[in-house]
Amino acid sequence: MSEPTMSDPIDGLRFQVLWSRLVSVADEIATTLVKTAFSLVVRDNHDYACGLYDAHGRMLAQSTQCTPGQAGSTPTVMRDMLRVYPPETLEDGDVLICNDPWIGAGHSPDVFIATPIFHRGGLVGFACTCAHHVDMGGRLGATDARDVYEEGVIIPVSKLIRAGTPNDELMRLITRNVRTPEKVVGDLRAQISANHVGARGIRRMMDEFALDALDDLSEAVSARSEQALRTAIAGLPAGSVSHEVLHEITDDAGERIRLCLRLDLSSEGARLDFAGTSPQVSRPVNAVLNITRAYCVVPFIATLCPELPMNAGAFRPIEVHVPEGTVLNPVFPAPGMYRSLLSYFTVELIMGALHKLAPE
Repeated sequence: MSEPTMSDPIDGLRFQVLWSRLVSVADEIATTLVKTAFSLVVRDNHDYACGLYDAHGRMLAQSTQCTPGQAGSTPTVMRDMLRVYPPETLEDGDVLICNDPWIGAGHSPDVFIATPIFHRGGLVGFACTCAHHVDMGGRLGATDARDVYEEGVIIPVSKLIRAGTPNDELMRLITRNVRTPEKVVGDLRAQISANHVGARGIRRMMDEFALDALDDLSEAVSARSEQALRTAIAGLPAGSVSHEVLHEITDDAGERIRLCLRLDLSSEGARLDFAGTSPQVSRPVNAVLNITRAYCVVPFIATLCPELPMNAGAFRPIEVHVPEGTVLNPVFPAPGMYRSLLSYFTVELIMGALHKLAPE
């Protein structure tokens, strides 16, 4: 974290304490999720992400243990959730759900659960978890899936709980479409419980520090993180470089998939242009834009600011352009169950480009 300045809306020491408290609450969410989950994927593999957001859906903090793709996708998920259910329409006791690959993390097993946090009668923020579920229906492990419909049931942004009343119709639809309903329902309930713990932690923090809202804190956290990453990027040599990676997976024409990047670094940040990347394929390895964007932030945080807590501000210095219809930004309903086979290589691609500009 950078040093405080006198222009901060929250004074330095108080700000540092509050920021650390946010991360602590996010870690409580993660601990609850792991302790209450039914599946080994969440409990042992830790394939999840947990975060806190302000009333406008801007990320405040994520838990220390998070998978980058899920954590980096959640800000966009919150934006789309609030597009369907604007903040003023939400009620205390609501719980939102979505696993749409084009909104979320690129494949249907990643289910997002968001819980509005109300305090003293007003909406102050959200607790959101994403967990990889053991099954979401479809053709189990279909490596030859031709579209996303083969890969599982798609849940659009919906209310799983309405003002404290469970949406039994939606839950019956989900359980009827999965092979292990007890594990799926168990993990959904674990996510709901974890969010409840996060909401309780935020309300306790707001009472303890006499906060009426989280907006000022959110703006301070985002501004500090954005400035820290911009400063770190400005410390690299400015310039432009191109890099490409040939994947062992082949495209529909039998040629190796090509991932291309032009990286521009300046004192303002980084611009990533993936023009030249192979067109989307009929195999389930396409990575939707949301998951691609998430993995574009990882190399910069990991190499330049590894101690920086992730939040909305960390995304701002990174500008991403990916041509539509490519394997890193496919057009619906392209299959993408195994999108990690390509999205992980986005990191290698960026690291290769960074090495050309700053080999040390």
